Amino acid sequence: MLTSLFVSDLALIRRLSVDFHRGFSVLTGETGAGKSLVLDSLGLFLSPKAGKELVRHGEEKLEVSLFFTELTEEQIADLAEFVSSEEAREGVTLTRIVYASGKNLSKLCGRTLPFSRLSALAAQLLAIHGQNSAVGLLDEKNHRRYLDDALSPEGQKALAEYKAAYTRHLDAKKALDKLRADVAEGKEKLALYEYQMQEIARVKPKKGEEDKLEEKLCHLQNFEKEYGAVATAHRALSGGEKGKGAVFLLSAAARKLEELGEGAHADTAARLYELAESAKELESDLSAALSDYGEEDPGDLMDRIRKRLDTLYRLKQKFGMTVDELLDYYEQIKEKKDLTLRGKDDIKKGELALKKLSEDLVLAAENLTRARRETAERLESEIHGTLAFLDMPKMRFSVLLTPEQTPGADGAEKVAFGIAANVGEGTKPLAQVASGGEMSRIMLALSLKLLKEKDAPTMVFDEIDTGISGATAQKIGICLRALARERQIFCVTHSAQVATLADHHLLVAKSESEGRTETTLTLLDAEGSQRETARLLGGRELSDEARLAADKLRSEGLAEYEKLKDRLT
Repeated sequence: MLTSLFVSDLALIRRLSVDFHRGFSVLTGETGAGKSLVLDSLGLFLSPKAGKELVRHGEEKLEVSLFFTELTEEQIADLAEFVSSEEAREGVTLTRIVYASGKNLSKLCGRTLPFSRLSALAAQLLAIHGQNSAVGLLDEKNHRRYLDDALSPEGQKALAEYKAAYTRHLDAKKALDKLRADVAEGKEKLALYEYQMQEIARVKPKKGEEDKLEEKLCHLQNFEKEYGAVATAHRALSGGEKGKGAVFLLSAAARKLEELGEGAHADTAARLYELAESAKELESDLSAALSDYGEEDPGDLMDRIRKRLDTLYRLKQKFGMTVDELLDYYEQIKEKKDLTLRGKDDIKKGELALKKLSEDLVLAAENLTRARRETAERLESEIHGTLAFLDMPKMRFSVLLTPEQTPGADGAEKVAFGIAANVGEGTKPLAQVASGGEMSRIMLALSLKLLKEKDAPTMVFDEIDTGISGATAQKIGICLRALARERQIFCVTHSAQVATLADHHLLVAKSESEGRTETTLTLLDAEGSQRETARLLGGRELSDEARLAADKLRSEGLAEYEKLKDRLT
């Protein structure tokens, strides 16, 4: 809700700061006091027009700030770019600054942002109904949503079923269109696909193969020298093909000394036998090491690896892809080839499925249209009753359902609200109703029946009592008070009957200070409200008779409200 308003240097307003409350508030004051200026200050947040002529004479700029609290979670989420959720839950300040030079600034909680973003937020929080008002209920693009919000539970189910059917139909149509395009493309490129698949299949690349080959090649290059040394050492011990290496020679030397028998060289022969056994063990170890390197010569193996890497490189160059990309591409063109070959059958299946979904969509659209017609008839009757209560019995509200050529995302018909001001006259769009006061009363009647929690929680009505009787004014006050049960309502009024039904009374007054005229806005206490009501009734002095008349008017109005409040919302 709108918790406070701050205005500085806007026309006759030098400085104004006032707190607001829940419920129904009225603004009254003598003609020319500046009630329209208060509305202008609010309107700055809904319209990009911010003329420099509004800046108080002699001042550099005007500034208006609105402080809103109790934002919804959805509104808080929309502000995440500018304000933290913790800060937004405490309340947000919207500010508009207009300089005498024509420059203007928009701010949210002190942070500058585009006016379009500020006004979009303001429109969620505040609605002004009066002459030339063209927001919310007047905007035809919102009418379908208002009608759907009023659907019965069965109607809501029909709406959900339609949206689900539309999504299924849309997805199936997109899939079929893509299938047809892919099959057509595949027919043109089938020979190319087959050739490319053969080229890739001939090489048989494997995922990660290049890295493994490069790693192995690097390893082979490093141990080629090592392999040669191990092989040479093994030949020295084993003797190679002739078998007369170190092992053989040590054993032979030991045998020769052993032939001498027991004597001076027996210990040497024993030691030679030990050396021969050690050499034999070393030969065995080196033999095992050579087996680990494989039977193939490392040089031959490196040649084969280089040849394989070269083959992979040529394939990559040909296609302009990495090995992993080639494998993915192979699967893609294989799928396209398979799709092309079976395309005719798949298209036929898709067409049959789409036909069934189209029939389901038409049936869902018919159910939704039926639910909307029933709801439209109910709303027309209820709103006509409210208009008649507001002494506009000849005015007819209509919900116009115009069939679309094809069902769309929101149904099979356009929805528009219209008004026939007199018997025998044609229905016109809401925005073409000429009288500002008449428009406000129509908006009041619609608001009582159509507004939901997601609509602007703060509403301002202007000129709603223009050219009406006291009895009608009381009815308007009753309706405004009823509407204020669910949202914060402000009304600029000249009517005592409306004013006495308010929860809060604000006085707009004009005075002179230091040779300048100033407009002020003051929240009245009970005595102040009584005095202002007496003035609205036509008395300048707060006599006992005027006080009694004001009190009587309020008690009668509140009594009537208690009788009617539950019928009006």
